[in-house]
Amino acid sequence: SEHAGHANGMNETRVSSESSLPLRKRRRKSDLKKKCFKLTKQLMHSLHTVEDLHTLEDVSQVLNTLLKDVAALSSSVEGQLQAKRLRVSAASSSLLPQRCLGRTKHTDSLDA
Repeated sequence: SEHAGHANGMNETRVSSESSLPLRKRRRKSDLKKKCFKLTKQLMHSLHTVEDLHTLEDVSQVLNTLLKDVAALSSSVEGQLQAKRLRVSAASSSLLPQRCLGRTKHTDSLDA
């Protein structure tokens, strides 16, 4: 429905990196994040019952690998965002010297 975003507290006019995504993709992304959090909580609860040292060592190695993989993905995404910010910054600053040069030429001709 048209007002579905308002019913669950989402503001469709919000400016964010997600605002360009279609609504269905944003919902899917949100659902996947919730699922990941839920699975993480279940894992934490399950670990409390594990008493076997060998099992705990195995789980520790798997979780360490998973954490490294997720961290690598996060830093890759952050690197892409940083590169995008730098390109935007460079593009806007490249316009500034042209404007300043134009003013300098104009004021020089007034002084002559």
